[in-house]
Amino acid sequence: MVDVSATGPLKDYGLTELFSESSEFPFDQFPPAEFKKLFPEGTYLFLGQLIDGTLLRSEVQLTHALPVGRRPEASRPPKPGRLRWIGAGIISNLLLMTSDGSAAADRRPLARAAAITAGVLLGAIGALHALWAAGSTWPFSDKARLAEVIWGGSASTFPSATATWAVVVMIGTAVALVTGQAGLWGAGVPRWVFWLGTWGVAAVLILRALLFGTAAIGSDAVNRTWELALFTPLCLVIGLLCMIVAAYGARSRSRKARASTAYGL
Repeated sequence: MVDVSATGPLKDYGLTELFSESSEFPFDQFPPAEFKKLFPEGTYLFLGQLIDGTLLRSEVQLTHALPVGRRPEASRPPKPGRLRWIGAGIISNLLLMTSDGSAAADRRPLARAAAITAGVLLGAIGALHALWAAGSTWPFSDKARLAEVIWGGSASTFPSATATWAVVVMIGTAVALVTGQAGLWGAGVPRWVFWLGTWGVAAVLILRALLFGTAAIGSDAVNRTWELALFTPLCLVIGLLCMIVAAYGARSRSRKARASTAYGL
């Protein structure tokens, strides 16, 4: 009877609401009995599909037992008084439903906030590496101090400019993946790319924090204090932010627990 689907840019987001109304002839031109024949009483089947491909099915009973409206009363002169609404209105409640039918909160705003925060932090780290790749030692006085704090070694063992530029590219890629997973860009890119990439960024950062942080404990490395006080906590924070983005950002078709929206009256 009715078939509606989301295509183009909407195919990965679905429809959150839809309202339509058909036009009927006045009953003096098309009697109610004839109108009811168009929609016989009985069970009507509704089929739907979530954006991850999960099929939905619902059966609804239609009856012709229509409510009777009030008959118009004779005109009376208005009297002073108060109007009090005691009737029941129709309230449309937006529910976010998972594919198993359970209600869930829309945490995409949280994912966007986490992505922006992670993007700013990663962007700042990337900008520092770009300065170092270009030959600057800011915010340190010289290359020896830079290598001591960041690398934990001498200036001669500090990574080359090429290797540092490679780090800049990797950080920029991480920013693109995380912000894309939050839906801030990349509408034409497959969602699984951002989803999988963001989980990868989170895993690398948390693994780096665990390995370097654990190694720094009890170590006599010259950058031990910097590692435990700044580098390890910073990687953990950004890694956790990326996990939030990966879990609650724009949904990937590969996920089983895909969220879709439905309306209840």
